[in-house]
Amino acid sequence: MFSSEFMATARQTRSQKLILDLLSHRSQPLSAQEIFVELRNEQQSVGLATVYRSLEALQNEGQLQAVNLGITSPITKCSPAMDITD
Repeated sequence: MFSSEFMATARQTRSQKLILDLLSHRSQPLSAQEIFVELRNEQQSVGLATVYRSLEALQNEGQLQAVNLGITSPITKCSPAMDITD
């Protein structure tokens, strides 16, 4: 997990916030393309390339988990926050 210092300095973009909000309201994983379409349906001006970059950044920060189901586009899913204590 990340330290509180890292989390405080990590800045989420508007697109990242939109994606996390969208995924938090879904019970099923969504592909990048599905996320793009959903955001466009919600009148959000986000490009497909931005969705892919945001998903990659969120995954690198540990806020998303990517699951490859063997299809053309990986499926992404929010990973739950875990508090690990000894």
